[in-house]
Amino acid sequence: MDDNDTLLKYHFSGSDNKSVPTHDTILPAPVLKGLEDYYVPCLAAIGCCVNLISSVIFSRNTTLRRFSSSHYLAAVTAADTGFMMTLLIMWLPRIHISFYLEEGFCQLFLSCNYIFHFLSIWFNVAFLTDVYISTCRPSKAKEMCTVIRSKFVITGLTVLAIVMFMHVTWMSGVIQGMCMLLVPYDPELAFIDKIQTVVTILMPDLTLVILIALIVKKKVSDLCPSFRQSANSVSNGCGQVRTHYVRNTPADGASLGTQMANSVHSSDMTIVAMCLVLLHVVTTLPDHCIKLWFYSLQMVYGDMGFQPSPYEYSLQKLFSHLGQLRFVLNFVMFIIVSSDFQTAIRDSVSLICKRLFKCSPRRKRAPRCTDGRVIEESFSLTDETVSKSTTGDVKHADVEV
Repeated sequence: MDDNDTLLKYHFSGSDNKSVPTHDTILPAPVLKGLEDYYVPCLAAIGCCVNLISSVIFSRNTTLRRFSSSHYLAAVTAADTGFMMTLLIMWLPRIHISFYLEEGFCQLFLSCNYIFHFLSIWFNVAFLTDVYISTCRPSKAKEMCTVIRSKFVITGLTVLAIVMFMHVTWMSGVIQGMCMLLVPYDPELAFIDKIQTVVTILMPDLTLVILIALIVKKKVSDLCPSFRQSANSVSNGCGQVRTHYVRNTPADGASLGTQMANSVHSSDMTIVAMCLVLLHVVTTLPDHCIKLWFYSLQMVYGDMGFQPSPYEYSLQKLFSHLGQLRFVLNFVMFIIVSSDFQTAIRDSVSLICKRLFKCSPRRKRAPRCTDGRVIEESFSLTDETVSKSTTGDVKHADVEV
């Protein structure tokens, strides 16, 4: 279920297979039925689990939550978790768990599906904007890329999504065992569909492509001068070695360590952003293109209306299933390209194992003399270790001094 499926006037109820075309489709009917019966619930269940793990990691890890970009990623994965959960609930009537088809639950979960899909897209845009500012406008990063500002942006987008899709709660209902938008509101829904097409497809896709292009351009322009500078220094400074020693104070060392940590995290988030946008474009571009094609046909036909053929409908459903893969692949991408996420995963797994098995670090047993006295190790001016006993003033040296 996608928030733009209203363009097609088909609404997934999960109660039967009447919504699945049985002739003239791009795929055989058993394949389409198998996608609905097995692919959707498996994808939704796995997506809920992995996105919930990602959200907890980004929001609770003490190292990651110091950065605004981690809060945006936590919001993205939380919205993806909600979308996958509503998708799974909307599928449950196929196995005769039909509380979704009750009045009240239908409106609630349908509106939540719209809201979470909107938030997933625009939280991605907010995250990429944060990376763009920290990469291309570093002078404004301290002011714009803060944790407090990220929380305000996340809260504002959430409120906006709730207001935008509040109409679903009274414009939808259960008709003949299907949870769908009501026909009497078709004129209003047609106008709302136009706005939603712009807000959930055109604007975010164009924004993502433009921002990632600017980030790549900035990275390339930064690399070229550094390559030229390194080449000039090698050619002009052959055989000359100059060493300049700088004494750092503890405060300078701490500041340098913080700057290095921020720089490493910024580079890490830039890679994550590029992979996230690439994955989003590859998986959702076919689905968005066919929806825009249907929308343009609706504009051409006008009041006559437009209904996609079973072939076109099955093609759109296939592309929609392909687009939903990104909700699982995002987690795989985080593990592969983000060193910060890898470290956080290892720390979390280690902490869970210690709590489950009550593991405690093994203490090294102190060496003892033959008479039972404990020997403590100390350092001497030589490279050898000098040991002393805990009792008496006699020192036992390993080498003669």
